[in-house]
Amino acid sequence: MSLDERYGRRPPRPARRRWLFAGVAVFVLVAGAWLVWAGISVAGSSLTWQDAGADASGPAAVRVSFVVSMTPGGQAICTVRATDTAGTAVGWMDVPVVAPASGRVRQTVLVPTSQPATGGGVGACARR
Repeated sequence: MSLDERYGRRPPRPARRRWLFAGVAVFVLVAGAWLVWAGISVAGSSLTWQDAGADASGPAAVRVSFVVSMTPGGQAICTVRATDTAGTAVGWMDVPVVAPASGRVRQTVLVPTSQPATGGGVGACARR
C-alpha cells in the first residue's frame, strides 16, 4: 500500500494546476506592467530646485533667488524661507512657479521677516 492510498491523498488535478499557473502568470504580467508605467511616469515628471543666493541686507526682508527645473509648462509651488543665525525660520512665503519651454526658470522674491534675518532659501517645491 502506498502512502497516498493509506492517507487518502489524491494527486493534484491537472486542470486545477493550469488555473493556478494562469493566475500567477496574469498577476506577474499586471505587476510588471504597473512597475514599468510607474517608472516612466516618475522619471518623466522630475521637479528639482536649487538655491541661487540670498541677500539679507534689509532689516525687514530677505531677497531670495532660486532656480526650478521641471517639465516645460509645468506648475509648482515653492516654499521660500528667511532664516536667522540659528537657522530658525523668521519669514516664509509660497511662490507659484510656471516653467517656460526650456523647463528651467530662475526667480527672485522678497520674503518679509518678523525678526532680522541672515539668509534664506527654498524649503520645498511641490507640483500643482
